[in-house]
Amino acid sequence: MTGVVVLAFSAAALAAASPKLSFGAINGTDDLSNAASVATCDKDMSGGSSGKMCTLARTEFGGLPIQRSTLALNAAGKARSLTIALDASDYETAAQMLQGRYGLPERAADVARWRGFADDASISIRRTGEQTLIAFAFPANEAANAGPDAQTVWAMLGLTALGLAGGMLLRRGAAARPAHASVPQHVPPALSMRDTLARRLRNGEDLQF
Repeated sequence: MTGVVVLAFSAAALAAASPKLSFGAINGTDDLSNAASVATCDKDMSGGSSGKMCTLARTEFGGLPIQRSTLALNAAGKARSLTIALDASDYETAAQMLQGRYGLPERAADVARWRGFADDASISIRRTGEQTLIAFAFPANEAANAGPDAQTVWAMLGLTALGLAGGMLLRRGAAARPAHASVPQHVPPALSMRDTLARRLRNGEDLQF
């Protein structure tokens, strides 16, 4: 048990010590909706998204001209991903800059990737066609983009509460009906003609009909 606690504390300490991934003012923790480092934003039209797709205000990556930049924000304005496109001829220079800052990368096929950042963030670089693509990923912010908003959550809770209340009322009504039906109701027996005449004689009533 002690070993498990020590491992848990060690993992928490390592997570806390992991560096935060950032590109200038772009990071995975701040609300970037109105940041000066963001140039323009449009509503993210991808399926189910409530975030924004933006471009960066800066035009260089370590002195290399940026051809295109795409910053995806979640509903809270936090970065989900950042993709920077450079010229294909800039691949070696950009890869060396990243390696000089973050050390040797993991390599898989034509992609070099750096991990070990806080919240599982990562950087990757690859050459594709006539461009060099550098991608910053912030997976911890993907869930915030996909989750329902507060209004939807409260509506779902309200419908659930109404359903539970209705079910309880139906069960109570079903339980009450058999008990009520089991009580015998007194129905007076039908009197024969003889009994009717005898009763009228006892009561001194007129026997004419």
